[in-house]
Amino acid sequence: MERDAFPDESLVAWINPGDPIQGPWVGDKLAAELGGSWVFRYPMHNIQQAVLAWLGEDPRRLLKVQKWQKAWLQRQYRARNPAMKQVNVSLERTLDNELRTLARYWGMTKTEAVRRLIVDAVAGTRTEKAEYKARKEELQERVKQLQGEQVRLKAHFNEVIEELHRTLDELLPVACLMELVDPDGRFDGDSLSDPDLRELVASKVKDINNRINRGSLLRPPRYKGPFAEDSPPDS
Repeated sequence: MERDAFPDESLVAWINPGDPIQGPWVGDKLAAELGGSWVFRYPMHNIQQAVLAWLGEDPRRLLKVQKWQKAWLQRQYRARNPAMKQVNVSLERTLDNELRTLARYWGMTKTEAVRRLIVDAVAGTRTEKAEYKARKEELQERVKQLQGEQVRLKAHFNEVIEELHRTLDELLPVACLMELVDPDGRFDGDSLSDPDLRELVASKVKDINNRINRGSLLRPPRYKGPFAEDSPPDS
């Protein structure tokens, strides 16, 4: 059996000598390998035959030609799909098997399955970001409300404290009077309208004034409070 001749023209069948773009592109690749001298060693009118002749000198150059072919196919793919970009991803065998199973389940290729997974993941991430942003704005608004409530409560607290001080200023004389007239604590002092309390206070004030009139007490300033109406006039 005869051995197939090397190189076979099928190895360079992807090269179109009449392509005004591919021809110079492949020529640049070959010139990079030969330093530009290939135009003197190989047929200038047919780049396909030039590559075939160069390949025939060393079978190891086949890997180089195959690399050119792959690069040209990628170039063509990018030209046909300007919005697409090829990405090479290395996956573990188990993940690759899972991807193949998933793609088969969805009725699409692995590339389409990967694209769908990415699109779904991006959509989910955008949804999470939108929800996070909305929640953040909600919490910020709540913080503003709480800060405003804190200001209002502080103002109200200050008003209560001021009112308490005014009340203490008003009740302090009454407290001193209750200590004077009711040392035994018979009255709780919640209401000065209690008739018995008013009667007790009036009697105490009258007794104090009588003692003053008799000279048994030094004469202090005369009491003119709310219980002094029944007291005798000064003599």
